[in-house]
Amino acid sequence: MILAHHGRTVPRPARPREPVTHTRGRAPELCRRSRFIAMACPADLIKQAPDGSGMVFDPNPVVSANNNALRDPTATVATCGFAGTAQATIDGQRVTRTLKDLTVTSGQYTLSGPYCQIHNFAAPASAIPTEASGNFNYPSSDDRFDAVNVYYHIDTYQRYLQSIGITNAHPTMIQADPHDNSLNAAWYSPSDHGLHFSDSGTCKPDRAEDGDCMIHEYGHAIQDYQVPGWGGVNPVTGRDETGAMGEGFGDFQACVYFADRGGGFQREVVEDWVFGPAGLRRVDTTKVYPTDWNADPHISGEIWSSALWNIFRSIGGDSASAADREAARQAILRSVINSHPLLATNASMPDGAEAVMTTNAELDQYRGTHLMKMLDSFDARGLLKVDPAANLFIKDDSADPGTESYHAPVFWDSPDVWVRNHDDNGTTHEQPKAGSDNWFYARVHNRGTAACRAFVVTFNVKLWLGTEFIYPNDFINPLISAAPGFNLAPGASVVVKAKWPAAFVPPAGSHGCLLVSAYTPREHVPSGTHVWDHGNLAQKNLEIAVADAGDVVAVQFRVGNTQLTTRNVFRLEIRKPIAEIPVTLTAEPKLMRALLDAPIAPLASPAAVRTPASISVHEPTRVTLDHAALPAPVPIVLGIGSRIELGQPALAASPTAMFLRRDIEAVTEAGELKALRFAPGKAVGLPIDLPPRTDAQFRMSIGVPKTARSGDTIALDVVQQDVHGKVIGGIRVKINVR
Repeated sequence: MILAHHGRTVPRPARPREPVTHTRGRAPELCRRSRFIAMACPADLIKQAPDGSGMVFDPNPVVSANNNALRDPTATVATCGFAGTAQATIDGQRVTRTLKDLTVTSGQYTLSGPYCQIHNFAAPASAIPTEASGNFNYPSSDDRFDAVNVYYHIDTYQRYLQSIGITNAHPTMIQADPHDNSLNAAWYSPSDHGLHFSDSGTCKPDRAEDGDCMIHEYGHAIQDYQVPGWGGVNPVTGRDETGAMGEGFGDFQACVYFADRGGGFQREVVEDWVFGPAGLRRVDTTKVYPTDWNADPHISGEIWSSALWNIFRSIGGDSASAADREAARQAILRSVINSHPLLATNASMPDGAEAVMTTNAELDQYRGTHLMKMLDSFDARGLLKVDPAANLFIKDDSADPGTESYHAPVFWDSPDVWVRNHDDNGTTHEQPKAGSDNWFYARVHNRGTAACRAFVVTFNVKLWLGTEFIYPNDFINPLISAAPGFNLAPGASVVVKAKWPAAFVPPAGSHGCLLVSAYTPREHVPSGTHVWDHGNLAQKNLEIAVADAGDVVAVQFRVGNTQLTTRNVFRLEIRKPIAEIPVTLTAEPKLMRALLDAPIAPLASPAAVRTPASISVHEPTRVTLDHAALPAPVPIVLGIGSRIELGQPALAASPTAMFLRRDIEAVTEAGELKALRFAPGKAVGLPIDLPPRTDAQFRMSIGVPKTARSGDTIALDVVQQDVHGKVIGGIRVKINVR
């Protein structure tokens, strides 16, 4: 807990003035105020100091022994109602650990180092242990044992944080009193900036014997260091929500840090050595904000700790792999601890949830890859509750109204999705630069009747292999980056952005497709969904060329049948803005010859399936009629008692003469077939017969008209249709004329 002072003003002692780092071209800044420290502060440089060793509990006897029946050895049935565990049994849970960078004065090692110093703040004035040998080995009944325990856990946790790149979480020395009995409690004092642990009294172990207690209280010190004065009444809710977040954070970081100790025994329980099997609190409650709010910040803190704990579990904390669990531990600690400087001293819990998500998106290690899991947890806890009346969409084309029944004729050139070469908030699309960082942008609309409290936009880039993309495999498994959005009003839109690291940018000449999804816990895109099936999905094909009038632009692409187990015939169609633009195709000679004149064999009809004569509707339902003969899918609402009469089973559609038309001629050289030239026309094409699980690769050459002027943009669409005439894939090639 944080020691509060009521009824009087307690001045905060001024911290020692910290050095200022001057960087060329930038204003000076305090080293410790940087959110993500990337510099060494002179005061934080550690000179080599000798190590010692000591015996400690790691984290406590209950966890290390996997035995929640252990009790303080001094307990008696007469006094406590239960008998204590034998001292030898408890001492058997001690382990020897290195005590790093101890101070040596007059040949005596003392528990004072760069991150922790044992200190007497109040009675009893226990002797601070010193050892000539540097070995601090005491039975747990010895008061000096508590001092060793405190030094080890505070110092080791700080070093762990720094080892994973968290260098703004109190990276300076803190004083700690392992035996301050001015209160029967453990606390961090914002007045003396120190940690205080009492002896607990009869029947319970000392507070300084439980690692959970030390890491919890150290959490208050971290937050007060990052945001001085942490904790205050929120002006909107009238509650001390940062105070509750502080209590929840302390519990959460202790449980996450020690989660693998003892094989994960009672990892959700806080201080199960001092307070018995049930512990002081838990981080796996089902409390919801604000329904379960309590004036006691420790109780309300369980809302915050449980939300964070659920995130840890969902991103790998429940994995059977130790490496996955450690990765999850690092991800959640980095995201939470680095989020604190974004908050005011009197922030609300929802503010805290937004800050955690924003930080996860900003950290280069993650780029928002955990945001969907984070939003699931924060929504479930009521912190970022998404109203089901919100309805998000991303336009497939400029006419897209956001309805699920709308099918854009060209769905792979979303006007709401673009790329920039720099983080400049530009609104026009730029060709990605290989070998350098780029930035994704997406515009999200809310056509619902309620505000969307929070949402996540995901970004991924896949090379087009001639087969349509599906959700979630191509969109988020895995994704490159994601960005959060908050408080999108009904009828409004907002632009979000995310970094596209150079390592994920395809090489020049590749045909990449930018795949984007908008996610909320209320709008789940069904598995197997295509871009044209759902308003929360969008696509932007990234084929842009720059050429002079009269030049020839070459583009590579594939037409695929890779996901189907039957032979299929597709039509490849080139749609041009000007009929006379010359377009040629090259491929393997055998394939070109087949495309030129090979007959198309009839497609096999599917086996007939017997069905009932009719279907009766017993509950109101909605269906969508989707057929090649219809210009768009037709939604139908069926009431109780409706009947659907079924006709004969339909056979496979036969390709039409238009579908099979070949608008090509051979280009030969010395009698050899070199290319296929498309006839003039705004929509020309040819059929492609593909066996199952195969694709065909092409190189397309496009002639830029000699009459084109500088600044013109020429856009061609390469469309793949199935035998029903339905567009199932394609690319858009844009040529910017210099």
